[in-house]
Amino acid sequence: MSEVNQVENRKIQHIAEKVKFLRTSEEMNLKDLAAGLKMYRERIMNLEIGVESADLQDVIRYCDYFGLDYEGFLFDAFPEFKAAYVADSEKMMRAIGYKI
Repeated sequence: MSEVNQVENRKIQHIAEKVKFLRTSEEMNLKDLAAGLKMYRERIMNLEIGVESADLQDVIRYCDYFGLDYEGFLFDAFPEFKAAYVADSEKMMRAIGYKI
Protein backbone atom coordinates (compact mmCIF):
# COMPACT_ATOMS: atom_id res chain seq x y z
CA MET A 1 0.00 0.00 0.00
CA SER A 2 1.38 3.40 -0.92
CA GLU A 3 2.14 6.02 1.72
CA VAL A 4 -0.67 8.24 0.39
CA ASN A 5 -3.18 5.40 0.70
CA GLN A 6 -1.98 4.62 4.22
CA VAL A 7 -2.47 8.24 5.27
CA GLU A 8 -5.89 8.35 3.62
CA ASN A 9 -6.98 5.13 5.34
CA ARG A 10 -5.71 6.51 8.65
CA LYS A 11 -7.72 9.71 8.14
CA ILE A 12 -10.88 7.76 7.32
CA GLN A 13 -10.48 5.51 10.36
CA HIS A 14 -9.75 8.48 12.62
CA ILE A 15 -12.88 10.35 11.50
CA ALA A 16 -14.95 7.16 11.81
CA GLU A 17 -13.76 6.66 15.39
CA LYS A 18 -14.56 10.25 16.30
CA VAL A 19 -18.01 10.11 14.73
CA LYS A 20 -18.90 6.99 16.71
CA PHE A 21 -17.30 8.27 19.92
CA LEU A 22 -19.28 11.51 19.81
CA ARG A 23 -22.57 9.66 19.42
CA THR A 24 -21.89 6.99 22.01
CA SER A 25 -20.46 9.39 24.57
CA GLU A 26 -23.74 11.29 24.45
CA GLU A 27 -25.62 7.96 24.69
CA MET A 28 -27.44 8.70 21.45
CA ASN A 29 -28.78 6.16 19.03
CA LEU A 30 -28.34 6.53 15.27
CA LYS A 31 -31.94 7.63 14.75
CA ASP A 32 -31.71 10.52 17.24
CA LEU A 33 -28.37 11.72 15.92
CA ALA A 34 -29.61 11.50 12.34
CA ALA A 35 -32.57 13.68 13.25
CA GLY A 36 -30.34 16.20 15.03
CA LEU A 37 -27.85 16.37 12.16
CA LYS A 38 -30.52 16.21 9.44
CA MET A 39 -28.70 13.24 7.90
CA TYR A 40 -29.75 9.75 6.95
CA ARG A 41 -29.18 7.14 9.64
CA GLU A 42 -27.47 4.89 7.11
CA ARG A 43 -25.00 7.66 6.24
CA ILE A 44 -24.00 8.07 9.88
CA MET A 45 -23.67 4.31 10.30
CA ASN A 46 -21.44 4.12 7.21
CA LEU A 47 -19.31 7.01 8.51
CA GLU A 48 -18.92 5.27 11.86
CA ILE A 49 -17.67 2.02 10.36
CA GLY A 50 -15.50 3.73 7.76
CA VAL A 51 -17.40 2.49 4.71
CA GLU A 52 -17.92 6.07 3.57
CA SER A 53 -15.60 9.03 3.97
CA ALA A 54 -16.76 12.15 5.73
CA ASP A 55 -16.89 15.19 3.51
CA LEU A 56 -16.52 18.78 4.62
CA GLN A 57 -20.28 19.17 5.10
CA ASP A 58 -20.29 16.15 7.45
CA VAL A 59 -17.42 17.57 9.50
CA ILE A 60 -19.14 20.95 9.77
CA ARG A 61 -22.41 19.32 10.88
CA TYR A 62 -20.71 17.23 13.55
CA CYS A 63 -18.60 20.08 14.87
CA ASP A 64 -21.53 22.48 15.01
CA TYR A 65 -23.84 19.91 16.60
CA PHE A 66 -21.37 18.85 19.29
CA GLY A 67 -19.79 22.30 19.77
CA LEU A 68 -16.30 21.35 18.55
CA ASP A 69 -13.75 23.39 16.67
CA TYR A 70 -13.00 22.19 13.15
CA GLU A 71 -9.22 22.16 13.47
CA GLY A 72 -9.28 20.03 16.59
CA PHE A 73 -11.73 17.58 15.08
CA LEU A 74 -9.65 17.11 11.96
CA PHE A 75 -6.06 17.33 13.12
CA ASP A 76 -5.65 16.34 16.77
CA ALA A 77 -4.52 12.76 16.06
CA PHE A 78 -2.36 13.76 13.11
CA PRO A 79 0.50 15.89 14.42
CA GLU A 80 2.21 15.89 11.03
CA PHE A 81 -0.86 17.43 9.38
CA LYS A 82 -1.33 19.91 12.18
CA ALA A 83 2.33 20.96 11.97
CA ALA A 84 1.98 21.56 8.23
CA TYR A 85 -1.30 23.43 8.74
CA VAL A 86 0.21 25.68 11.42
CA ALA A 87 3.34 26.31 9.33
CA ASP A 88 1.22 27.27 6.31
CA SER A 89 -0.97 29.53 8.45
CA GLU A 90 2.05 31.27 9.96
CA LYS A 91 3.59 31.71 6.52
CA MET A 92 0.37 33.26 5.24
CA MET A 93 0.11 35.56 8.28
CA ARG A 94 3.67 36.79 7.76
CA ALA A 95 3.01 37.35 4.06
CA ILE A 96 0.12 39.71 4.85
CA GLY A 97 2.10 41.61 7.45
CA TYR A 98 1.22 40.04 10.79
CA LYS A 99 4.03 39.53 13.27
CA ILE A 100 4.15 36.08 14.79
